[in-house]
Amino acid sequence: MRKLNTGSFMSYRFIGRLLPVVLLIWSVGFTISCSKTVRVYYPPHVDLSRYERLGIIDFNDNADPSVSSYATQQFQSQVHFAQAGIPILQLGTEREVLSRINVDRLDFEAFQKIGREYNVAAVFYGSVLYSDIETDVRLKSLRDLNANVNATLHANMSAQLYETDGGATVWSDSVSWQRKLGGISVNKTGNVSAGMTGYHDAYRKLIPDMTYDVTKEFRGRYIQEKIADNGPR
Repeated sequence: MRKLNTGSFMSYRFIGRLLPVVLLIWSVGFTISCSKTVRVYYPPHVDLSRYERLGIIDFNDNADPSVSSYATQQFQSQVHFAQAGIPILQLGTEREVLSRINVDRLDFEAFQKIGREYNVAAVFYGSVLYSDIETDVRLKSLRDLNANVNATLHANMSAQLYETDGGATVWSDSVSWQRKLGGISVNKTGNVSAGMTGYHDAYRKLIPDMTYDVTKEFRGRYIQEKIADNGPR
């Protein structure tokens, strides 16, 4: 009677189980070696060229009129940077616009009147709201009564695009940002070390980042993608 070689049998079983894994790895490697990376352009999610002319109402804010003007200018610049040649008419503040069309609030009927009065197909309207400055007190040493006080400014920007034909919203977005203002150190002797930086212009410094972020859907983009390389034709 022939004796079964158990070691050889186990080896064959191991190879049989390993073979599908090896084939999978080989096929993945072959696919990667037969592919190449290219830059693919994707157009913006929102194409503003469909509108003959756009209007923009000055952004509202709860800080300072100069911040409102700066936010409006930065937003308009980002739209033009994303889609060059888009005509945008500056309509003025919300109060000025409401007074001209003789209404007391912005609703769908108001946007229809704005379209007829200013000859615009759609209107941008947005706001910048700042929260109270958030402070964080950290006690460094209880014995020496050393403490640090850090301050952070939080802000939210929102924007909408209204069609003046029917007054409906066709696009909207909002972003939130924050900026650290620095800190103050106090010790038991009463000595104060101030490290507060950018306090007075922090409101304005947040604007460029927020406007760039909130207008992202107006920008086209390139994405690196892998495609099959079939070789020369």
